[in-house]
Amino acid sequence: MLEEITINGKKHPVRFGFAALSDFTRAAGLSLNDLNNLGENMDIGAAITLSWASLKHGYRRANIDFDLSVDDVADLFDEDADAFPKMMQAFGESQAQNKNKKPGK
Repeated sequence: MLEEITINGKKHPVRFGFAALSDFTRAAGLSLNDLNNLGENMDIGAAITLSWASLKHGYRRANIDFDLSVDDVADLFDEDADAFPKMMQAFGESQAQNKNKKPGK
């Protein structure tokens, strides 16, 4: 599901789908099994990398060019203290929605 998150007054498309999770696990050096416990004990680097991947694929799905690095995303969070908690909340909500979906629906 494509969502939006506002950072520094600008709306950014966000997507926490399999493509984002694939890029995230690859960049963070995590395995598929690590995704089961993703919200528990995630370090700040992994959380920023997850945010980067979700923004990258949100932009891709919205057909908007994306040229931010992981460090650029961290800089965005430095500039807007509310954005990082909102991103983590959006991720948690997307995970809860996926767990509540019934197969075939």
